[in-house]
Amino acid sequence: MDRSRPAISAKQDAKRATQWREDNAEALRSSNTYVEVWGLPLSRHGQFESRSGTQTQDPLATGAK
Repeated sequence: MDRSRPAISAKQDAKRATQWREDNAEALRSSNTYVEVWGLPLSRHGQFESRSGTQTQDPLATGAK
């Protein structure tokens, strides 16, 4: 059994993931800014929890901008 192949594959996967994050950093920042300003799209149709575990509300429904 060749154990070196999975290690090389894992290193390649990590390198690809890092490169993807770098290539898409601007789009990710833009999407995050949109959600910070306007909230989650369609959030008024359901309950969502943030990563901190708190529920988010649709800022349009509360009148926030």
